[in-house]
Amino acid sequence: IEALNLFEMLDQMRDLFTYFGGHHAAVGLTMPSENVTILQEKMNQYIVDHQIDLMRGPELRIDEVLLPNEVTVERIDELKLLAPFGTDNPLPQFLFRQVQA
Repeated sequence: IEALNLFEMLDQMRDLFTYFGGHHAAVGLTMPSENVTILQEKMNQYIVDHQIDLMRGPELRIDEVLLPNEVTVERIDELKLLAPFGTDNPLPQFLFRQVQA
């Protein structure tokens, strides 16, 4: 959930855990089972206090808006020059307009 920084939220509840670590998108923790209900209550309160919208979906990143006739072999060859793609160089995302089935 993009709207929620897990590490920031759970870091404020660190006293409930015997182990805690991670980053904004993932955490690892160990805690006594008797703390589960307290954790649920604190997490719910954190979400209310910080007005976090859990229904907000991920944002869609669009690099370019294209018409179908703008996709050419030459353009595809140009895109291949941007490789390799990965975490620091994501694949380009295109929005196609006026597509007919």
